[in-house]
Amino acid sequence: MKRMVIALAFGTLLAPGCARSFGDSNSSDQVFALMVSTYLTQNRPRFAYAANESANTVSMYRVESSGLLSPLGTVASSSPSTVTVDPSGRFAFVSNNTPSQFSTFTIDSNTGMLSALGISATGANPQGSAVDVTGSFFYLVNQTAATVSMYRINSGALPTANGTIATGTGPVRVAIDPKSRFAFATNFTGNSISLYTMNASTGSLTANGTQASVFGAAGICIDSTGRFLFANSNGGALVSSASINQGTGTLTIVNSVATGNAPLELAIHPSNRFLYSANNTAGTVSITSVDTTTGFLTPVGSVAAGTNPFGVRMHPTGAFLYVANTGSLDISMFAIDQTTGGLTSLGSVPTGAGAKSIAIASF
Repeated sequence: MKRMVIALAFGTLLAPGCARSFGDSNSSDQVFALMVSTYLTQNRPRFAYAANESANTVSMYRVESSGLLSPLGTVASSSPSTVTVDPSGRFAFVSNNTPSQFSTFTIDSNTGMLSALGISATGANPQGSAVDVTGSFFYLVNQTAATVSMYRINSGALPTANGTIATGTGPVRVAIDPKSRFAFATNFTGNSISLYTMNASTGSLTANGTQASVFGAAGICIDSTGRFLFANSNGGALVSSASINQGTGTLTIVNSVATGNAPLELAIHPSNRFLYSANNTAGTVSITSVDTTTGFLTPVGSVAAGTNPFGVRMHPTGAFLYVANTGSLDISMFAIDQTTGGLTSLGSVPTGAGAKSIAIASF
């Protein structure tokens, strides 16, 4: 009730005359808005999920205000390779690598517990997935089939198939730009990134060319403005920055910098100022600074993670980072310095065997 009252007051403050922008408010308005934003951010329940491919389970955790993860148990899922949560926290979608299918779970917003809604067929060896910013469409890359499967998300029902489209060989991750205009898939064995335009009304993708010469293309992310794309080169031990043409969705490489050996997943800070790469054989997390005007990358350093780090996920506030380690069967937890991007270890929490992916649900 207290949070509702504050939220209503916040809405009243900003609502009059719809044309009134935050920039038009006076200093007391801005202080109040900041207080409300901080209150709501700190008091929203959050839960985390790790896909444990070898254990055939998904681990569930409560995300504490301290950034620590508290285990809540597991649910069964057949060889889960990745887990993705829709923006509203209604559903968790789990790619099941061996059966060539994905599982849909509903999320209890009070407890964080997952309940199986059902299983849907997809292409061979599904890997990374993404949901558009509106929570309307779900996309899943199929590594052996070399396709992106497209689905429409339904309320209280399984996603509806919306066709497939070809990628390069061996796709492993997919990303949607925050304005629902473009999509990108990293092709691990194809050493490239497939580009697509997105119909925001239907969710359908249309091929838009290929960005070549990304050796062992793996993790991928896009900044919150939709102007820059970042991708890890697993074979080259590099992270690359590319500017996204705002009209066509084509890419222009800005620069590339070194990571640790065999970088896999990649995460960007909400400020767009820092990137974090999970370096699988190096056992580290690389920190890279981003010039938010040009997209230019500068190496900052690295910290030790567990054995064979694979998945990496940013806390929505940007205060914490989580890294799934397939070799040490745990998740490394870090606090993030908001000025430098540096990481301070908060310890680790166990997962099941083969944890490769982490997702966070917020309400």
